[in-house]
Amino acid sequence: MLALSSPRWEALRQAYGGASDVPRLLEALPTLADEESRAEIWFALWRMLYRPAVVPDAAYAAVPHLLVIGDAFPLHERVQAFHLVERIGIARRAPESARML
Repeated sequence: MLALSSPRWEALRQAYGGASDVPRLLEALPTLADEESRAEIWFALWRMLYRPAVVPDAAYAAVPHLLVIGDAFPLHERVQAFHLVERIGIARRAPESARML
């Protein structure tokens, strides 16, 4: 698992460019008690890490973190995390998707 503090995130890409903001969002998610604030982060992570038929390489690095983080939340947020992981897994076979790390 790529540590959230790893400088390798700088070399990874998300849907809109560099992935340096992805670890910050992943770190912030479990610290927020407010479900509305977490919903905004979930929305941002979905937009950054998944596009139909295109998976950026930062998504592969984020998957283990999504599984660990998602497990700590109520059921509907766990489903959100696992659904994102599932969509990444399905879309990774698309020709435009990045190769797995």
